[in-house]
Formats: sequence, structure tokens, C-alpha cells
Amino acid sequence: MSEAIDFDAVYREFPDYFGRDPDPLLASYVHLLDTSRPVLDVGAGQGRNALFLAELGLPVVALDPSRVAVDTIARIAQEREWPIRIFHDDLASFEASEHSFSAILLFGLLQVLTREEIDSLPGRLNDWIMVGGYLFVTAFTTLDDGYRRTRAKWEEIGPHSFRSGEGEVRTWLEPGELPRLFAGYEMVHYREGLGPLHRHGDSPLERHAKVEAVFRVGRGRQS
Repeated sequence: MSEAIDFDAVYREFPDYFGRDPDPLLASYVHLLDTSRPVLDVGAGQGRNALFLAELGLPVVALDPSRVAVDTIARIAQEREWPIRIFHDDLASFEASEHSFSAILLFGLLQVLTREEIDSLPGRLNDWIMVGGYLFVTAFTTLDDGYRRTRAKWEEIGPHSFRSGEGEVRTWLEPGELPRLFAGYEMVHYREGLGPLHRHGDSPLERHAKVEAVFRVGRGRQS
């Protein structure tokens, strides 16, 4: 990938760029979620996870920096009278009340953050999630083919983290790194390996080496 992605343009062209179905990890563990507080979907895109939760009756807060993305979610939520609050914002500037979410979704987010942003995540998210709440995370690992290609062409800005000439960031985690990053959380699910074959829009099929996890915030949460 040599140019930064214009997601507004991509979402206008492809109504389901990242697919229509929710992430299988979310679908497998949705039964654990507390319905008394909303779920925060960070980088909600065109809403495949947020809309799935809202259809089940769960309150959702959807956050995305793409205007086209948030407008798409808003339109569908209004048409179907689903409980979604939508913010045209990114994680860096978003603010939330303490312990205001029953769960936070970070699907495909870590790979577009810098190392500094990733390292600050556990503390920020810990403040936002209720005791007994859940954190869903997926990320690419350094076993991914894209890691070697990117390392050869992009500027290194941190451990396994790179920036293109257009300013796009990609960061990979080492195998086994994610549990260390969220060491203060209880692990409910963890898997490393190859993800499924998929495509975005009309791009070629691809498959990534990835890690996925579900963490629970216990009473002994990190401070």
C-alpha cells in the first residue's frame, strides 16, 4: 500500500468495504455483554459491528473519523430506530465518562496506531470500561506477510511500527505481545494464527497473521 486510504471515497464506492457480517469474535461472545451501559465501537466504519449489536437491542456508541461512515450508520440507525449514538471523531480526541461502557471494540485499530498510542491504550480504556466489562481486540502480528513488505519500504518510527511518505501508519505486534500489553485484564479468549481469506471492495483476496482476544475488567483493575 503506497498511498494513504481516503476512507470517505472508499465508503462511497463500496457500501460494505469491510463486509456486512459482524466480526466472528464479537458474535461468539456477545452473550456476555451487560445491556445496562453502551458498547463503544472504535473505528466503527460502515457499522457492521455497531449495527449488529443495535439490532440485538444493545445500546451502542459508534466512533469513526470518516464522515461518510458515521452518516451511513446514522441513516440506518434512524431508519430502524436502533439505539446508536454516533461521533465523528477519532480515538485520540474522544473523551468519555469514567466506567461508562460495558464493552469496547478495537477491531482492526491497533495496526493503524503508533507505538505511543498503543502503549497509552490500557490506561485510557481502563478508565472507560465498567467493572465486569469486556475489551475485544484484534491486531496483526509480525508473522504477517505485510510486515516484511512494509518494513522494506516505509520509515521505521518505533518497534515494528512504520510510516509511509503519505503519513499512513502501520504497526504490528510480536507474537505473545498482546497479553503483556493488557496484563491487568482477565483473559477470556486468546488466539494467534492466520485469519480467514477476505477482500476489501474489489481488491485481491488477502489473509493476515493476526491475534484476537477478549479481556474482562475485574475488580482488581489497573489504576
